[in-house]
Amino acid sequence: MAVVEHLEGNLKFFLGDREAFNLIFAVLGPCAKKFPSVKSRLSTFSAKVLKSAATSPAIEGHLRQYVPNAPAPITPTKKELTEEEILEALYTKSIPSGYSRALLINKFLQRRMEIFTRVTEPAELDSQMLAIFGGPGIEELVAQMPQRTPLETIEMVFFKLLSSFDSKYNPHTVCMFFSLNAIREFSRVWSAQQWAVLARYVVEMAMREPQQMKMAVDLIEHLVDLTSVEVAVPIAEVIVTLARSDLPVEQRKQAQNLLDEIQNKYPCLFVDKLANRASIQGIRWRQRDTDGLVTTLVAQAVDPTLTDSFGAVRTLTQLVETYPRVMIRNYGTMAQQIPLLTRMPAALRKEVMPFVMFVLDATLKLLSSMREPSYCYTLGDAVHAFLSFFETISNSEAAAHFGEIMLSLCLRFFSAHTETAREVFNDRSDTLESMLQKISPNNPNAKMLQDILKEVEVEVS
Repeated sequence: MAVVEHLEGNLKFFLGDREAFNLIFAVLGPCAKKFPSVKSRLSTFSAKVLKSAATSPAIEGHLRQYVPNAPAPITPTKKELTEEEILEALYTKSIPSGYSRALLINKFLQRRMEIFTRVTEPAELDSQMLAIFGGPGIEELVAQMPQRTPLETIEMVFFKLLSSFDSKYNPHTVCMFFSLNAIREFSRVWSAQQWAVLARYVVEMAMREPQQMKMAVDLIEHLVDLTSVEVAVPIAEVIVTLARSDLPVEQRKQAQNLLDEIQNKYPCLFVDKLANRASIQGIRWRQRDTDGLVTTLVAQAVDPTLTDSFGAVRTLTQLVETYPRVMIRNYGTMAQQIPLLTRMPAALRKEVMPFVMFVLDATLKLLSSMREPSYCYTLGDAVHAFLSFFETISNSEAAAHFGEIMLSLCLRFFSAHTETAREVFNDRSDTLESMLQKISPNNPNAKMLQDILKEVEVEVS
């Protein structure tokens, strides 16, 4: 009887530990068969527990051995939800007892062949769109739309989404809809205002969820492919406006990052940040076009056997003026050629001198836009390479002109990336001193570089 009393006194523990409950009933079972008093005590205990406590099926089986006529527990029936109630529950995230999000979505898809119903009733369609695109968004239903929504309905949804920006909608869910359902027949007739609304959803997604930056860029690229690069203009104008607004700094930073990514994709897209205006200028280049062109032109410019290598240099020079972003992105491709050209025989090196001078001039022009720390090592390697090339021509007529441009480059490099420049100047101080001897002592830049070299020498010593 002491075991039964122990069970009664620690009921909460045993009901929560099925193994312990099974073990104690394994002990009490034979006792109940042998001693009627134990069986009677267990019957009373079991009836009480079955009536007042929730138990697992395994524990209930033990208890019913001693109360065979106990009524079966009443299982509450789940309320069957309508389709509208399912959408409302998913939208508000108020999942009823007995359901889960996955179960609700599964039930909704089982009942409806099409995601939207009664689309001819504006209020009804608005209600369904708010439930699907609003709040957290129901992306599982958006993913089913290409298969479960007629094109006529898709077009209606596009029209409503693009009529004006709605802050109640989840930008990521809306952009997912754009990605999955945009086709040329729809997008080619959108107005500039509709493109601006679309851009607002895209940039809002990028600002709120920076990890979706790639999705934002891919969506814009997909839409440009469906239409033309001109649609990037209203998109860029919305983005630059938000990037220069009074939004929190981090959001403005993400908007600017998105704008930079788009301009990298489309070098022909020019943005006036002061006026918040954008335009397409020159050839309708895309990133893959310009990168391939630069690589081809560089290969032609460094080939001394080609008769028109200078023509390639001329085109590269024009690209620096017209598409500086492209040339910055491909700067490494150009600068990496200098060490290879330095090792050429003197006769061949003379043939590629126009290209070396082009890269030197281009570095001078582009350096003001290459102040980010990520460029310091690339520029440091380039300065090293230029100084090595200077050593090969130091006794030629070109040395003085090359040295003057190199002098200007060294000072700008020191201004933009001081620590890296100090390291380079310390390593190549002999070459720099030799270069300064080729330059007029009256040149003010020469005096500045000499002072820097002395300062570096003092710091090292």
